[in-house]
Amino acid sequence: MKHLITCMLLASLWTPAFAVGLGDIDLKSRLNQRFSADIPLRIDADADAVDINVRLAGRSYFKRAGLERSAAVMDLTFEPVRLDAEQMVIKVRSGKVVKEPMLSFIVEVEHQGARSLREFTAMLDTPH
Repeated sequence: MKHLITCMLLASLWTPAFAVGLGDIDLKSRLNQRFSADIPLRIDADADAVDINVRLAGRSYFKRAGLERSAAVMDLTFEPVRLDAEQMVIKVRSGKVVKEPMLSFIVEVEHQGARSLREFTAMLDTPH
């Protein structure tokens, strides 16, 4: 009985960490344009974009994945944006024109103690 009470007490103090998930990248730009893409963010519906920390993953993650942190990748910015009550995305943008036909990068997202890392590769077609 003593163990049951202890377990119940611990369970009442435990607050779950909400999972953070990343969907597939939706590329909006082409080669020789500024990079533009959206990444769906799977997170609890009550999450506020200002409480979500999104960034390019650190060098050690790139090294483990065998990826280079090129100048084009280092120029990327990440902004969580709520589209509506159900949907949130990460807007990925570059300040400069991308001249590399392929960008590979790792995104790191943190929210309420939960963290998610995911590698993305974007193949940039030439404009028609």
